[in-house]
Amino acid sequence: MQPDQERRRHPRFLVKEGTLAINDQIVGPVINISLGGMAFEYYDNDMRDAQEMDMGIFFSETGFLLTNLTSEAVYEETVDSSVSFLPLTRKRTSIKFVDLTPTQRQKLLRFIENHTCGLA
Repeated sequence: MQPDQERRRHPRFLVKEGTLAINDQIVGPVINISLGGMAFEYYDNDMRDAQEMDMGIFFSETGFLLTNLTSEAVYEETVDSSVSFLPLTRKRTSIKFVDLTPTQRQKLLRFIENHTCGLA
């Protein structure tokens, strides 16, 4: 594989503003999404194990909600935060979805078709 060759099997799409990644410990804006995973930012309070988690997607404009997406973290980095008074660290995480059910996959596809705004 060429070093600059895209490794993802699914194209990534930019999401519309108001799309959030959610679970019981994380709420943060989604940056991009595909049928294979998504990238999002959040403030970390060091109270979670990022390796495997169930995630959800919420789109505030329409109330769209998709939960219990089993996922694995594939990349995480600390992002420079301009809010220095908060004792939290802002992070950017990329996850891959694992074992989506046919219903979850169909709902995710509908989300991508209706709530994204172009290729990332």
